[in-house]
Amino acid sequence: MKQEKDGDNDKGSRLNRPGVYRVNLGVRKDTFVKLFGAVPKRPGAGGVVEM
Repeated sequence: MKQEKDGDNDKGSRLNRPGVYRVNLGVRKDTFVKLFGAVPKRPGAGGVVEM
């Protein structure tokens, strides 16, 4: 599904900016922790993950 605008839960990503794309990748939890450290808390609707 191609998304060209912000959905209800995408306000923080501002997908409607020219030249901006979002790519979703899935990694295992242990891989994420090795690469980035602890898993951050899930933000509320429209929020941004703080890393």
